[in-house]
Amino acid sequence: FFLLPDGSEDSLKPLLDRLREEPLDKEVKLPFELTVLEAILVTSLEAYVKDVKECSAESEVLLRRLRKTISASTLNSAYVLKGRVTHQYQQVKQAQDALERIQNDDSQMALMNLTEIFKDPQGYDDLLQFRRSSTAHKQ
Repeated sequence: FFLLPDGSEDSLKPLLDRLREEPLDKEVKLPFELTVLEAILVTSLEAYVKDVKECSAESEVLLRRLRKTISASTLNSAYVLKGRVTHQYQQVKQAQDALERIQNDDSQMALMNLTEIFKDPQGYDDLLQFRRSSTAHKQ
């Protein structure tokens, strides 16, 4: 699943544009699902980078205001900015943890190859059953 926070439908256009692009290396033909995964990761990364730049610019303005005078409104702005940065950090960390969990799980990695599943669903199911049974014997 690819979940978008409310109000971030504008993330879909760059994602769809990236999927329509021709690959830079035409000799390497990635399965469609890996092309989609790459597009999602790059689009997400660009969105986070954009938000970090916005927070950085906002923090510079806020620091200038703090140097002149400390007021309740300035402190509140700093608190709101800190919340935004913390939220973005948590989202990036959760995405990193999810990717690491998937990469460390052979069964999940195998399920990412949808092209092969589509070509031979029964053979793929048999392979997954075999992996599960061999893992169960080790426990």
